[in-house]
Amino acid sequence: MNSRIQRDAISMDGAGLSRMIDIGDIFPEGGFIGVDSRFDKVINFRNADRVVSVVGSGLCAGALRIRLDVVDLAGIHCIDHKRGRVVINEAIELKYGLDQVYCSEVGQISSPIDRDTISDLRVILHKYSSGNDLSFLLPGRSSSASGSTIEQAFRNRVMDGFNHLKMGEINDAITLFNGTGYGLTPAGDDFICGLLMGMYLLDAKNELSKIMGLIYSLSIGANPLVNTMLHQAYHGRFDADWKALAHAFRSGSAALEMAVLQVLQCGETSGADKLTGFIVALSQQWKRM
Repeated sequence: MNSRIQRDAISMDGAGLSRMIDIGDIFPEGGFIGVDSRFDKVINFRNADRVVSVVGSGLCAGALRIRLDVVDLAGIHCIDHKRGRVVINEAIELKYGLDQVYCSEVGQISSPIDRDTISDLRVILHKYSSGNDLSFLLPGRSSSASGSTIEQAFRNRVMDGFNHLKMGEINDAITLFNGTGYGLTPAGDDFICGLLMGMYLLDAKNELSKIMGLIYSLSIGANPLVNTMLHQAYHGRFDADWKALAHAFRSGSAALEMAVLQVLQCGETSGADKLTGFIVALSQQWKRM
């Protein structure tokens, strides 16, 4: 390590950075300087039409995340990654070993789906739902008749998309979901992400690849955050909270409720909207293409 790197690393340690916790297994090599968005616990750097993220220890491991044991991310402006090391701000070198590489791959379901477990998942979601998410699409909860004209138009659009999906009209369904909603990742896009994750788990025999490819191609757009989560979902690369949920679902584990609670911590409604799409995917009678 050269003197500049060593000197800056010591000063950064004094500010609270002690080590790199882990790095995602598909985190690309290269330098990243353009910031797409910045929050207290997350910095998203642009990577073509997607993002890679640097996060604090309070968030889970992810396929395209570097997790740092750091008090404050505000001082981080650029990163450079080459196998085995990450350099922050062109000065702070953090080396990592294979034991720090998070594996985002998940096993697919080859046996028949347990319908009781799907029902359990739906009941748990309804139990903890804020009421402002898309879980009204699932049995056991209806859409609220209250709300502003804009909110009613949003619910109607989503319901129309859901009805098209149930009839196998994929193009119409995705057109109605895509970009629909508010925030950095609109609810409709979160739903599509969950849909792709559920379909990936089901596709052990590679029978859904064409319909998944169609959904993915119709959904990719100009939002790098949305593109990133869709990319991961389509390729079956799950962040740690979703990987735990997939494992609990596949094994019928008693940890299912705890896994759902972890997923629901993502955003105001993003976790619930993704989980709604996930449940729909597992419940749908998909027509092979």
